[in-house]
Amino acid sequence: MSEVDWAGAGESRQKIMSHVGRIHETDDGQLAESACDFCEEHGLEDCSVYTPATRASFFSSNEGYGCGRCRKLGQACSLQQQHQHAPKRRKTVASLEAIIDQQDMVIARLKRRLASARAQLQQQQHQQEEESEFEGFGDYE
Repeated sequence: MSEVDWAGAGESRQKIMSHVGRIHETDDGQLAESACDFCEEHGLEDCSVYTPATRASFFSSNEGYGCGRCRKLGQACSLQQQHQHAPKRRKTVASLEAIIDQQDMVIARLKRRLASARAQLQQQQHQQEEESEFEGFGDYE
């Protein structure tokens, strides 16, 4: 892409072309294990994608699989579609703290139930011990 074309491109297009450049011109990209449907249909053997390490560093779990050519053409890539699953959003610190608080409340409730169950068990054991001590006393009258 020439400097003139770059300057005339919008921010969105510049981002797309930056991805294409990183995939095709840096160590962040590699040839795909198998070509996407578009590259295969057009006999193109240089179907390139981000490396697994790059994907893991810069994208959430279901992003970053599309090939550079499909990105450049602005079309859905079959490689990306193969890896789509339920969207996973990155957790914020606040949402993680809320989850921890919720789990702490569950743990506290379980501890109270456990303490109550232990107290009941001790009371039952104590009653059984008292009853066994006095079992033979009524037989001697």
